[in-house]
Amino acid sequence: MLKLQVIWYCSTRIIKEKWLSFVREAFLYYNAPFLLIVMVVLWGLNLLVFTKFGLNYTTILDLMDDHLTYTQVLECSLWMTESFLVSLAAYTYTFSFGHVAATFPPILFYVATPVALVLCNNAFNRSTRDLLQRLWRILDLCGEITFSDLFLAEVLTSLAKVLSDLVCAVCRMITTLAWAYADSICGLHSIATALVVALPFWLRLVQSVRRYWSTGETTHLWNVLQYLTATLVMILSDSKYLVSDETWQHICYPLWVISGVTYSLYGFGLDISLEWNMRYQMWVDIIVNCVEGLGLAQKIEFILYFIVSIFDPEKNPLPASEHFQECQSKNQPVVIPKVYYWFLTSNLILRCSWTFTLSSNLWDNYWLIFGLTLLEMFRRWQWILLRVENRHNEIQEQVRALQLAETENRYNEIQDQTRDVQLVEVVQPVEVEVVQPVVEEEPAPTTEAEPLARTTAVQQTTPIEDASDEKLTAAKAANVQTTPTEDGASSHED
Repeated sequence: MLKLQVIWYCSTRIIKEKWLSFVREAFLYYNAPFLLIVMVVLWGLNLLVFTKFGLNYTTILDLMDDHLTYTQVLECSLWMTESFLVSLAAYTYTFSFGHVAATFPPILFYVATPVALVLCNNAFNRSTRDLLQRLWRILDLCGEITFSDLFLAEVLTSLAKVLSDLVCAVCRMITTLAWAYADSICGLHSIATALVVALPFWLRLVQSVRRYWSTGETTHLWNVLQYLTATLVMILSDSKYLVSDETWQHICYPLWVISGVTYSLYGFGLDISLEWNMRYQMWVDIIVNCVEGLGLAQKIEFILYFIVSIFDPEKNPLPASEHFQECQSKNQPVVIPKVYYWFLTSNLILRCSWTFTLSSNLWDNYWLIFGLTLLEMFRRWQWILLRVENRHNEIQEQVRALQLAETENRYNEIQDQTRDVQLVEVVQPVEVEVVQPVVEEEPAPTTEAEPLARTTAVQQTTPIEDASDEKLTAAKAANVQTTPTEDGASSHED
C-alpha cells in the first residue's frame, strides 16, 4: 500500500500538459512486465490445480525433480510484483525531472530482475536456467522436439504481443525514439515489431513440419495450416500501412476479416479435437446413424432431442418415439462435465478476440489491446489445464495398454509351453519302468485283550499236562506192583 501511495502522490505532481506523455511512457515500459507477472500467477494456479487433482505434470512437462512448486511460483510472483511497484514508483517520481532521468528506473528493473532470477543461489536460478535451455531448444531447429518443447512454443504464441512490447520498451530505452508512430525504428508498426509478433508462430510452424517429417502423423499438418493462417492474418493487417486506402478498404480489409474468422474457427476446432481430445465426431456418427430412414420432421425432432440430451441427459423435453429410445440405448452419447461447456464457449469467444491482438491495424488502441491480451492469457490458462489433463489421460492409456500387452504375452508364452509339452508327449511317448516296491509284512498289531487271552489259555492248559503226567506215573507204579505177584503165583504153583 505504501508503494501505491507513493505512486499516487508522485503522479499528482505531474502537470496536466505532461500527463498524457507520462501515461504513454509508463504504459510502454511497464505494460509487458505486468502481463508477464500475471502469466506467472496463472502458471502457479495451473500447478495448484495439477497438484490437487493428482496430475503427473512433472513427467508430462519433463520438469526437474527439484522444480518450483506452486507455492514457490506464487512467492516468485509476489517478489516480482513488489519489484514492479518499486520501479514504477521511482519512475513516477523521476518523470518530473525529464525523460532521460525517468529512463533509469525501468532500465534498472529490466536488468536486475533477470539477473536476480538467474544468478541467485536458490531454487529460482535452477528453474530459470532450465527455462532458458528449453527456449534455446525451441530456437534450435535441428534438435529433437519433445512434448514440453511443443507445449512451451504454444504458450509463447499467446505472449507474442507481450514480447513485441518488450522489444519496443528496450528500443525506447536505447534510442529514446518515439514509440507510438509508425515511421519510428521500433514503434508499433515497425518491421522489427511485426517480426517479433510473428516469430513464435513461425517457430511453432517449423516444429509441426519437423514432427510430421519424423513421425508421419497427419495431425501435425493440421497445425501447419493453422499457423499459416495466422501468418496470413498478420500480413494482411500490416498491409494497411503498405498499400493505398482504397486497396485496403476494398481488397485487404475483407480478406483480413475472412482470414481472421477462419483462423479463429479453425483453431477452435483443433483445440477441441486434437489438443483436448473431445470426441465430437462420435456425436456426429450417432446422429447420422439414428436419423437414417426418417422423415424430415422426425430428423429435426431427433436432432433437437439429441442436442438437449447432451447438455442435460436427465431431461427429456420432446416426446421421443420408440425409435429414438432404442437408438439412444444403442448409441449412448458421451456425457461431458458441465464445466467443459464453459471451456468450449469461452475458448471460442476468446479466440476470436485474440485475432485482434495479432492485427497491427488495431494496435493504436493500446488499452483495448492490453485488455484483449489479458483475456488471451486467461484463455491460455484454461487451455493448459485441459491440455495437460488430456496428455495425462493419454499416458495412463498407454501404461494400461502396455500392462495388458505384457499380460497377454505372458499368457501366450504359457500356452505355447503347455502346447509344446503336449505335442512331445503325443509324438514321442516316454516309457517309464514301474518298479514294484518290496513291502515287508509287518506283524499284526496286538491289542490289550490278546495278551490276556493268551495268559488264560496257558493257565488252562497247564493243569491238563500235569494230570497226564500223574496218570503215567500211576500206571508205572501199578506195573511194578503186579510183577512180584505174578512171580509169587508161579512159585506157588510149582
